[in-house]
Amino acid sequence: MNNKLISPTLFAITLLLVLLYPISGLATTITIINNDGPNEGLNDPTPMTPIDGNDGTTLGEQRMIVLQFAADFLETIINSNIEIKIEASFDPLTPGFIGMANMVSWELENYPNTTLPFHSTYYPQALANHFYGYDRQPQKNDMAIQLNSNYANNLCDQLGFLADPYLGLNNKTTLNCQQHVLGTVLHEIIHGLGFYETLNKATGAWSLNNPDIYSTQLEDHSNMLLWPNMNNTQRIASLSQNNLHWIGLNAAVQSLFLQSHGAITTGHWPAGHISMHTSNEDNPSSAGSHFAKYLYPNEIMEHTQDLDDPKNTIGLAKQVLQDIGWPVFFNGDKPLLSKINDAEIFANTSYHTDFSIFDNDNALHYEKFYNWSSTGRGPHLIMGVSANSSDQSIVADSDILISGVTNGLSDSPDTLRQLIITPQANATGMTTITIEVLDVDGNSDLMTFMLIVNASNTPPVVSITNPSNGHIFLTTTQPFSATANDIEDGNLSNIDWGVRAAGGNWQYDYGVSGTWTKNLADGSYDISACVSDSNNATACDQISVSVSATADADNDGISNADEVAQGTDPFNNDSDNDGLLDGEDPDPLTPTNDALTVPAMSGLGFIVLCLSMLGLGVARRRTNETD
Repeated sequence: MNNKLISPTLFAITLLLVLLYPISGLATTITIINNDGPNEGLNDPTPMTPIDGNDGTTLGEQRMIVLQFAADFLETIINSNIEIKIEASFDPLTPGFIGMANMVSWELENYPNTTLPFHSTYYPQALANHFYGYDRQPQKNDMAIQLNSNYANNLCDQLGFLADPYLGLNNKTTLNCQQHVLGTVLHEIIHGLGFYETLNKATGAWSLNNPDIYSTQLEDHSNMLLWPNMNNTQRIASLSQNNLHWIGLNAAVQSLFLQSHGAITTGHWPAGHISMHTSNEDNPSSAGSHFAKYLYPNEIMEHTQDLDDPKNTIGLAKQVLQDIGWPVFFNGDKPLLSKINDAEIFANTSYHTDFSIFDNDNALHYEKFYNWSSTGRGPHLIMGVSANSSDQSIVADSDILISGVTNGLSDSPDTLRQLIITPQANATGMTTITIEVLDVDGNSDLMTFMLIVNASNTPPVVSITNPSNGHIFLTTTQPFSATANDIEDGNLSNIDWGVRAAGGNWQYDYGVSGTWTKNLADGSYDISACVSDSNNATACDQISVSVSATADADNDGISNADEVAQGTDPFNNDSDNDGLLDGEDPDPLTPTNDALTVPAMSGLGFIVLCLSMLGLGVARRRTNETD
């Protein structure tokens, strides 16, 4: 262990930052600017199912919800009155990368300009704007972040998994290879706020010809020098050793606090200096701008994203941002509730949805190493949660249940909560639901949404109109039609048709408008027609049919389907009654010219005619004999 104490110089630097810009009660606005083109990235129209507090119904919408939630979360930590503008896009990036951040512009402090605290030092534009008190580059955005739109197609595939990036608002995922998009966005925005060094990794020189504010608090512990006080060779050497530390005062104090609560590793004791990522680990290009990956508890600003990285706290990154000059709220970080959209349900049914509660400084975010026994629970575990309804006759307060909340208090480490609302029996109408959270520092967040309870839905009615039940098709193509209507929605034109052979599995064609046509082989079938109304109530009708198209019902040598096609009777082997089978008759629909016709006569006349014909035959035979 190193016994180096916090240096007087570093203490003076931190005190100077506080005096130059005292902590205030300002409110930060972080704006996400969509930098994607039509049908890509944040505009991707691919249908998606809502997941874990993210109610978006397309891929682009879900991505934007995650971005905005990350921005909202950082607004609960950073306290500045100048808008921070972030342009964002999803693009195909190098396999293995999940995202990257770039400063759109930097600002250099030059004497006699004393607005920025450190002379001849570059500040990211957003931080410089904060110190000046206005937007110095209003025509530009402050930073740009890019996220890998093909992440699931490279790293996860390489590991043998097929896992799409996680777009929910829970703080945890279940697969190591699954990108946690919220965690990625938070990581990249923090870089854009100034957790970022500008060293040329090939030469050791400053890329901007002067040091940046972040690098002023990186120290090589082997020579006790800060980066700005080293030459190029020394800076390059510091990147290849495990002696690079962050020595900012705020981060050091928080590091000491964490080290006092368990067997954890953040850096040197008792100085509290925090180990930084170096090229000895991997990925040399990210050395210096990330915490060492072996820190425990895990940090969101480590250079790789792991399953155990926190996503509901920015950890020691908050204190690093303080150390470079960002102010925070004097009474602690504020809680944040994710949004719940307005909803409609039917009477005598329940409404179910998910939402998230985030609070950066809630001690539950450290559940992995704190003692969470009943005797070890500290005051920062508890959060008040209340839920009420504006119309008690529709939804009483007692009808609203939130997981992890008992008697108005929450001590659950889960950020994702389940909301269940069960309206009063037979009640209909509209009510406003309000959910509020209150932390022990007196900070709160409030979220409202409208719940509409409609009268019970009437299911639709569907009827197969053609053919009738038991119909036998004699053709190779079989048409089906149906009608459907709904009291609330009127006529329904899109029908889901299904067919199965006797004893087989159903096969479906969805959303068919008009006649449904099939080419079924000979056999017996069940046919179904189903419709759903706008309230997801479904109704079906079913019949049984058979197909006998290739068979020959009248044994005349022509298949049933061919007889139907040419107009002959498939159940009469001599359709024109000319004495020739249809299969042997060149014109089976027209009697032949030499066909024998028998006029209508009485039964006695018919007998006489037959006797006469017999007599004629005898006479002829006799004549022949005579001949």
